[in-house]
Amino acid sequence: TPEWTNVTVIGLDDYSQSSGFDALLISFLDAQLQQTLGRQDVSANDTCLILACHGIPRSLADKGDPGEAFMRRNYAALKSYFSAKGFSVFLAFQNHGGKGTPFPQSLFPWSSPPDTDVVPKVAASPCAHVLISGIISFVLDNSETLFDEAIDDRRMLKGKPATVTPSFNDDLSFAEFLGGVIQLALEGKGAVRILKEGRPILGWHETRGMASSFGGAPNRFA
Repeated sequence: TPEWTNVTVIGLDDYSQSSGFDALLISFLDAQLQQTLGRQDVSANDTCLILACHGIPRSLADKGDPGEAFMRRNYAALKSYFSAKGFSVFLAFQNHGGKGTPFPQSLFPWSSPPDTDVVPKVAASPCAHVLISGIISFVLDNSETLFDEAIDDRRMLKGKPATVTPSFNDDLSFAEFLGGVIQLALEGKGAVRILKEGRPILGWHETRGMASSFGGAPNRFA
């Protein structure tokens, strides 16, 4: 393993608030929705759009964790755009504690509103079709999208037609966006901070002088 000296290592804490990320979310999701609606011959005015986010314990937010606030800002941008196109847009947090979860997790408040409140309301609403996307929180499809959204949310919809859109996964536009964020970080721009400066650094992952905490907001999940 090579040893490096006089290397400055920077951490990238977040990319979800970087310039262009809201536009990327909108562009990617808009293409997914157009494809889905066209294939199923459903209009935006007849469609509820659930933007599912990964919640966090309320105690973390109270102590200053910015993750939930970041997700709410991204949600506000998406809601403004898609509401103007005729969609009924809902925010729903997928929680692992708080209301709607089993005891004893139910004793600890989490982000609100939980999907256990939102999805039944959507089921009772007049929209003919439901689109569910976890793109604000999840960059890769995983158990939260493939089970919580694709199976559990469908169960709570009680038979109302629903489509779960994919996450970025290997989408080129997302990779190009991250490349731009990394380049700016190497120039000291963005949500960066010095982790180590001028110390010997060991490890192949640090040979470029940058160790990053990728994942967007502190609670953005792959």
